[in-house]
Amino acid sequence: MTRIARRRGALAAAVTVATLLLALAATAHAAVWTVGPTSEVFPFSQALSAQSITLYAAGNEYESAQIALRGQAGSVSLSWAAGSDPLLVSNSCLFRVVYVTTTRASQNEHLRVGQYPDPLPPVSFGTPIAIPATTTSFFLTIHVPYDSQAGTYTGTIDVTQGSGTTAVPVSVRVWDFGWQQLSMHTAFPLSIESVMDSVRGTGASQATLLPKYYEFWEQHGLSPGVLFPGATVNRSTGHASTTGLAAGLSPWLNSGGPAGTGFLDTRLPLSLTHPWTNWGSDRSRIETYVTDLVRFYRENGWAGRTYAYVVDEPMSKSSMHQAQLVGSIIHTASARAGFREPFLLTDEPRTQTVDGAVPNKFLWSQVDIWCPSMFHFWGDLPLLHAQQAAGKQVWWYSFASNWSGRYPAWFIDRPTTDVRATFWMASLWGVQGMLYWGTNDWIKRGTSTYRDPYKNTVSYFRSTFVANGEASFIYPGYEPSLGLNDKNAGPVSSLRMEALRSGLQDYQYYQIAQSLASRSNLPGVAAYPARIAAAITHFQYGAYPLQWHDVPVWSADPATYTNAKVHLGTFIERLQAGQGLVVARGTVTDAATGKPVAYATVSDGIVSATTATDGSFTLSGVLPQADLTISQPRYASAHVTYNEGDPAVTVPLTALRPLRMLSNFESAPAFHFRKAGTATLSTAYATSGRKSVKLVFRNWQTTWSLGTSAGRLGAFHELDLDVYNPQADVANHEWFLYLTATDAHGRQIKQRILLAPHAWTHLQLSLVHGSFDRRAVRTIGMYLYPVRGQTIYVDTVFAK
Repeated sequence: MTRIARRRGALAAAVTVATLLLALAATAHAAVWTVGPTSEVFPFSQALSAQSITLYAAGNEYESAQIALRGQAGSVSLSWAAGSDPLLVSNSCLFRVVYVTTTRASQNEHLRVGQYPDPLPPVSFGTPIAIPATTTSFFLTIHVPYDSQAGTYTGTIDVTQGSGTTAVPVSVRVWDFGWQQLSMHTAFPLSIESVMDSVRGTGASQATLLPKYYEFWEQHGLSPGVLFPGATVNRSTGHASTTGLAAGLSPWLNSGGPAGTGFLDTRLPLSLTHPWTNWGSDRSRIETYVTDLVRFYRENGWAGRTYAYVVDEPMSKSSMHQAQLVGSIIHTASARAGFREPFLLTDEPRTQTVDGAVPNKFLWSQVDIWCPSMFHFWGDLPLLHAQQAAGKQVWWYSFASNWSGRYPAWFIDRPTTDVRATFWMASLWGVQGMLYWGTNDWIKRGTSTYRDPYKNTVSYFRSTFVANGEASFIYPGYEPSLGLNDKNAGPVSSLRMEALRSGLQDYQYYQIAQSLASRSNLPGVAAYPARIAAAITHFQYGAYPLQWHDVPVWSADPATYTNAKVHLGTFIERLQAGQGLVVARGTVTDAATGKPVAYATVSDGIVSATTATDGSFTLSGVLPQADLTISQPRYASAHVTYNEGDPAVTVPLTALRPLRMLSNFESAPAFHFRKAGTATLSTAYATSGRKSVKLVFRNWQTTWSLGTSAGRLGAFHELDLDVYNPQADVANHEWFLYLTATDAHGRQIKQRILLAPHAWTHLQLSLVHGSFDRRAVRTIGMYLYPVRGQTIYVDTVFAK
């Protein structure tokens, strides 16, 4: 064969291979998988294994999931397959998850800059939609009508691309309970001015748009604050004209809106500048106006559905006296209408100066709703709960500018779980309402110019502080660049707004569970809702970050939120049926010796228990079918499936290697105190044997010498020990233990620890740190801050 012929043959073979590859590509389709509604799917996300959707929903609940695709550009359509249950088909909506691009990170140097999923423009089932070869996702929402029968409803979503179809099974377990209206008070103002800015020049109608935004608020369980239309006022006499006002407000306050729920609250149309600016000299007219308003709401059956929010964040004594005056005017005026109008103050009760804000006890009698910031809430918890016991309400609010990573932030570039965590915190610590300063703040900061939130994510900044999406949780319904061409369309939702609705629904589960538990005499029931919430958010014990500021930690795992909700739903149904908690029992043993393993943790991911000294455990409140994980610091974890009614299980654990026991304190320890303190053996508390060492601190530091041979830990990566704290928490004044290790060269590593009250805390100190020489560890040290004569018990020091 000639050289030319060989080239022609090779070319023909190449063409054949290329044709075959093109043919294969034409018939291929993207990988398909599913994730929960609070997960974030990025363009770079890789395919996961889950390819089905399982939802749990109460009556009138909205539940969602995401269907993600990756690997083949082209068009795709999602459709309900034949045979899918009508309840699912007729009550579902589909949305495309769209990415927005951040150019500056929200006040955290570790946040990535780039594309983030957030807007959720609606798409139609069965309509082909172009997708890239990178990852994209769709958001499926199913609304369960309030009167739906309990049971499991099934269907299938067909994901079709080219000639290939992937079937995604959908199962919705409908609980035997529900609600007609969510019970958490909210105030999420709607800026109709921003809405009209988004459609300026199109001829869109405010009269058409406003009801669509109100309907969206209603479906998400939110109240927009002041409702339109508002009363007109006679500037001379102060009388409010309410003619025709009832007809405009009744669809939203009489459960007559499109969603059938209405708004739980509405704010009186009243401020420091409306209708008059001088609350001293204009007091008489303001009182007349308020009396007319309150009488109007009461006559229409809306007493208790309104509140006055006039003074914002009073810090100085003069502003607090102004708040006292405003409260007095509102209460005097509303008393004439036979009702005490609640006065909301965005502040906390104080008996001492806090962050520059002076004490305010002189105005407590005027405040009906305390609404502190989340940042200050934890430090004022005892006073706030005392005010609740006196009949006051406690709400809270969040605001970006005092965010420092210590409490959840609702930024685009923060995990979506931050939004949902807020409402579990509210459940656990008794918060009754949530206020936010804006919802569609589509204005460029410092100007009056419209900001397109699809293209510019920075909604707030001050100096070097940046917040992406602060007070901007929805998007305009009119955005031609995305094919949204209806100038009179309602708002486009977001992942954060849907997480907000999920959080409000989680809160509702908690309230129902707590109400039922308070009326039950079944064992373990009363504390169960709080146990579930503690799996989401709790005060952290063990290693603690240095920026700690009286704020609990919260989970960033989306699956934990779903799991916690399912636990509460199961709990509610069982209590309604007169059934108690499901209890799993068993024993944990050492696989090699058969001896019991004490202080192992047994958990189903939400509830947990600790084994006793004989290795036994009783874990109450698990699901009727539960996957249990058994862990202990010195052993490899084990897993076992438990079904309701199963006999007690025996779970053997395999000891970890390498593991070196440094001391179990069966003999006299060699602790050395700096100045004053005592170290004695004790049988009061122990984990590995019969004794531990009791340390009583009269000064701040003690060390324990390992010795030359014991300190040769080159093959090990961490030191572990158990510490028991026999004292209770001191609210807002917890003390810390610092655990240290020092090598032969004087180099030191340390970890700050917060000890659980009346419990053992397992401490772990990494030996792999910088130039620290773990081949020559000389001492383990502990020091306390502050020192108040604390006592702790130390046991079982080992290296692994």
